[in-house]
Formats: sequence, C-alpha cells, structure tokens
Amino acid sequence: MKKIKTCKKCILPSTFRNIRFDKKGICNYCNEYEQLKTKLCDFKNLELLLLDRFEKFKGKYKYDCLVGISGGKDSSYIVYKLINDYHLNILTFTFDNGFLNDYAKNNINTIVKKLNLDHFYYKIDWDTYVRIYKNALKKIGIPCIACSYLSVIIMHKIAYEKEIPFIIHGRSRAQMFKELLSGSLDPFIPFIKSNINPYNVENIKKASSNAFNKALYFFKLTFPDKKKREKIIKNFVPDFDKYLNKYKNSSLIPEYLGYFLFNKYNENEIMRFLKEKIDYHFLKFNKILDHNDCLIHDAATYINYRVLEYPLLAQELSVLIREGQITRQGALTRMSNEHFLYNYPKDSIKILCKKLKIDEKTLNKTIKKNRLKHKILRFLIKLKSLYKKSKIDWIGRWFSLSEKIYGEKLIIKFCCYNTKTKKARWMDISHSEIDGASGYGYLLKKNGYIVSSLPKFKGNTSISLIAKIIAYVKFMKMSLKKHQVPWQKYNPEKRLPGCGVIFNIFNKEETKKIELVIKRMDVSFTSFLLWTLKNVITPVLAIGNESNMWMIPVNFRGAVKNDNPMGNLSVYLGAKLNQNMSAKDIHLQIKELFKQNLAWGCWWVLNIGKIIRTWGIKLIIKRIIKQNSMWFGSFSNLGKWNPEIDDKDKNENEIWFGCPPVTRNQPVGAGAINWKGKLVLSLQIHPCISDNIDEIKKYLNYWVKEIKSYL
Repeated sequence: MKKIKTCKKCILPSTFRNIRFDKKGICNYCNEYEQLKTKLCDFKNLELLLLDRFEKFKGKYKYDCLVGISGGKDSSYIVYKLINDYHLNILTFTFDNGFLNDYAKNNINTIVKKLNLDHFYYKIDWDTYVRIYKNALKKIGIPCIACSYLSVIIMHKIAYEKEIPFIIHGRSRAQMFKELLSGSLDPFIPFIKSNINPYNVENIKKASSNAFNKALYFFKLTFPDKKKREKIIKNFVPDFDKYLNKYKNSSLIPEYLGYFLFNKYNENEIMRFLKEKIDYHFLKFNKILDHNDCLIHDAATYINYRVLEYPLLAQELSVLIREGQITRQGALTRMSNEHFLYNYPKDSIKILCKKLKIDEKTLNKTIKKNRLKHKILRFLIKLKSLYKKSKIDWIGRWFSLSEKIYGEKLIIKFCCYNTKTKKARWMDISHSEIDGASGYGYLLKKNGYIVSSLPKFKGNTSISLIAKIIAYVKFMKMSLKKHQVPWQKYNPEKRLPGCGVIFNIFNKEETKKIELVIKRMDVSFTSFLLWTLKNVITPVLAIGNESNMWMIPVNFRGAVKNDNPMGNLSVYLGAKLNQNMSAKDIHLQIKELFKQNLAWGCWWVLNIGKIIRTWGIKLIIKRIIKQNSMWFGSFSNLGKWNPEIDDKDKNENEIWFGCPPVTRNQPVGAGAINWKGKLVLSLQIHPCISDNIDEIKKYLNYWVKEIKSYL
C-alpha cells in the first residue's frame, strides 16, 4: 500500500474525503466520535428506547418488524434475538440482487427452517437492475452503492405496504459509524439521530425523506437523462411518486432501526453464538469484518480501493479502534490480510463482468475515469472546508495589500450634499474595510437614517461546484490577461490624492424621463449610464477605437453567507467596450457575463487567499503591476435608495452618494445612485491622467449633456 499520512489514533488515510487532522495528528472523525461517545455507548438507556418502541406497537399489526436477511452472520443473529429475547412476530425477506452466492443461500435456508420464519425473496427485473448497477459503476465507480440505496427503498416500501411499524437492519456499528461526521453525505446518519432519541413520527419522516432524497439524487447521478431516469425508477418501483406522497402523509411511518445501535456488537461472540444455537456454517478462513455472502465482494473491494485510493475496510476498522474493539496495530494487521486490496481478484471480476455484460478493458477504463473524478471531488470538498474555515475578509485583504504595493490608498468617496446650504460633506473610507453598499449603509445609519437591510444580489444564487470551477477558470484567465489602453496622456509618476470628485444631481422630473428612455431602449440603468459615459469620455482620454476594459462592481449579498453583512461582499464583472457598441450591446454583454456565472468566478478568485494566503495574493498583484495591465475605469451603480429619517430638514435637503476608487491601472471612477427619485452622477480621475479640476468638470458636463440628448 502507498505510504501516506494516517490518523494517529485510527487508520484513516489523508486520501479519505473530508478528513482533517488536528495538531496532535488526530482526525476529525475520531474527534467527532469522542463528542458523541457517551450517548452512543449508553446501552442501558439505548435499550430502554428500543423496548419503549417495541411496547408501543407490539401486537397491533400482523408483523411487529421487517428484517432483511442476506445470509450473513449479523442479520441471522438479529433474527434469533428478536424472536427469542424480544418475542416479536417478524417478517423476513431477502433482496435477491443477483449476486448472492451458495454460501449465503444455504445460510438463509438454514435460519428460515430452524426458526420457522415467514420469509420471501424480493426480486426486481434483472435487466433493470443490471442497468442501475452498471451505471453506478460507470458514473460513480462504487459498485456497492447501488445495493445500499435500492435495499433501503425496497425495505421501506414493503414495510409501509404491509403496515409493519419497524424495519430492523443488521448494519454493524462499524458500518453505521464509518461516516459519522457533521455534514456527512451518508443517508443513514439521520436514522441514527432519530433512533437514539425517543420515538417521534416527525423525526422518522425527516430521516426517511433524507434517505429517499439521497436515493433520488443517486438515480440523478447515474441516469442524468430525465426520461431514462423516470423509466428506470418506474421499472424498479412502479408508482414511486404516488408511493412517496402517501408515505409522507401517513400516520404510520415504518422506522428504520439499527439493532446494534442499541446493543453491543462483538463479532467473535456473534459467531460463537450462531454456531451454538443454529449450527450456522462459517468458512474456515473467516476474518472479522469479512463479507462472504456476495459473489462480487472481492471485485468490489478491489474496485473501491482503485477508485477511492483508500480501502473501505479502513473506515470500519477505524470505528472498531474508537470503540475499543481492536488495537490500532491489530487493525493494520487485519488490513494487510485483505488480499484483494493488492491482488487482482480474477474470478470475482469475471463474474462481475459477465453479470453486467462488460469486458475487463472497459472496466479498467471506468476505474481510471472515476479515480480522477473522486480526486477532483476530494479536492473540492477540501477547498470548500477551507473556505468555510476562514474568518478573514480576503476581499478586503486584496485592497489592503494593493494599497501597500501601489503606495496609494484605495478610498471610496462618500458625500452628503445639502441642497439648501449648497455644502458638501465628504467622508473617505478605505475599500479594505467595506464595499460601496455597506459603506453607504453604515454612514446612513450613523447619521440617523433607518436602513433595515442592504440590497441583495439578483443573479443566480445557487450553482454547482463544477459550474463554479468553470467560472473561476474563466474569470482568472480574464483577470490575469494583459489589457491595454492607448491614453492620450499618461504620467505614471503622479500619485493620489487627485483633485476630487465632481458630481451632478438630476431633479425628479429629469430622472423620470431618463427612466422612460431606458425602458424604451429595453436596457438596464447600468448599461445606459455606462454607454453614455463611454461615448463621451473615451474620445477625450484615449486614442483610436480600441476595445477597453471597464470594471462593474456587483453587490454579492444574498448569494453567499457571511457573518459580517457590513464587510466586503462585492465582486465585479469585466466588460469589454468599444465606441461602436450601443446601449443594447452593453446590456447583452453584461447579461452574458452573469449567465456565465462570472460573478461567482470573481468571488472565488477574490477569496483564493483562503488557500494561497497573503503571500500568494501579493505575487498576483505584483504580476499585474509588472505586466502593466490597464483598465479604463470602473462604474458603480448603487441603485435606488429611499431611507427614512425623523429629521424633517435632513429628509428634505440631504442627498447622499458615492464614487468608487481610482488607481494608476484603473484611472477613471464613475458612480450613480437614485436618491429618493433623484439621479446623482459622480466622477473622479486619477492624477496620472488629469489633475485639472476644470477638465474633469468638463468631462462630467459632456456625460450629463449626452444623457439629456435622449430625453
């Protein structure tokens, strides 16, 4: 086995998904188990919970419980105990998945005869099952997952239709607890939570719904085509949708109980007991945690290890270590005896290929393909956990580092203009602390205005990890690309502060006319205002008709969860504009950028500091400076604001607005806001382009005239 880092307490490897190690080298699975151990091992209380359930329903229906038997030792032991210790009337069944071997069938026949059980085999259409199993192998690479999900659905369906209050399964504690972790994808974990608490129908429904949803998601993964998926489900369980609806609204919901959740599990004791009581047949080479009832177990063991790059057996052995059933060294020894982790199980593979009608060459290609899939999945899970873990404002970190490297403050300019006194009160806040919307809201609240909430992101708030990765790559490619602007004049030696922000306030009547024009053009406010600005400012500042990059900040609140809504929660889009573009062209380009999820791409790029840390961000900023990449500017539209305030004078005479920062690599900053029905435009230019206040006033007047020419 490849030598890799493993937990100091159990034997889970670093290749296991969602695993993390603390400073002592103990994994998060061990630490989580320690927190739950007292409750999970309080067998006195747990048995009372089980007895209370049985007493509640015992004798009310034809059968007290349904038990699935596979011919394995655990289910056989449970059946004996339920009849003789708990005196329950049970119905047993076997899910005939086509892979039961003679050893399993003989044991099933033995226990059915010895205990005089009501028993039947449940079969589904073999062609349907082959397609499900083959697609599970092809799409996920984990063969046994098909049996797990299908058996759960079948057991619930049988129990519900036959009015049986309990389904007792024979999963060992090692099998039940192997994925015991907050946020686990294992559909059986919610059942554990329901089982170890007093009987509650709503909790049972919730756990069952969770399992059904996971099963349906499994079908969605294995059969992406909706029509094919529906056909398969219909063949597997006819009227599945009707069944689910009836099930959810029923007063009797079968509870899926783990027998060994309530009772101690000792495999050696179970084997001794079965041999003594029912002359159960064990293979001579039987080992703990062995599965001798399946024709393709060895093939599945081999495939799982090759795909996941860790043995599933390691999970179960790790649980035994935590429960004190085996030493760490004993677990490692048992692992070394799992022959088919390291040797090709030729006979078992041949059976699998014959049953599924595939050749070994195709199987090996499937293994390689899914190994790559699971590597990517583990990376994404690790990436996601790192993102959740960090409390640093990494977007703010970009700005603070840029300030140090550029040698200039990235200031958002805010203004409170009094229309009565004609005086403007300016307030500067660094972008490393807040974004435009949060800074604006913060200052309004500070000055007595009621701001109940900040604006929310209106784009797609939920996309898949794959879509995020694609958007991330696209955005990173765009942001690292060298962009140029052929300025008419440019002096890189000049630094901030510049000559300030110039602004213009339209009255309410003018603003309404502008809104009508925008509506007639069928474009957004941002598209129209950026178009008119581009029309007038590009010819006076740049040479020729080349396309130039504009930054459009986007408020990302509502798309992501954040503990600090007043922090940096803005992203940006990069719009490439030229003089021939119409307002509609710009509108469609911005719409396409949203469609490509580039706002999400920006969010992930700006938060990459959670992985590459501060030094990584510095390298990226220095690279951008070194290649002298140049954007024309940024245009920020803060939208409509109409906050209330008790002060009548302030309410009637104050107008609040802002203007985005400027840098040597993005020297034009323009802003817009609709303040209580009045459109306010603002403009500032970095001194490397112009430090003449009259020039900047002239540029703003050009912009205002351009807008009014369409009224």
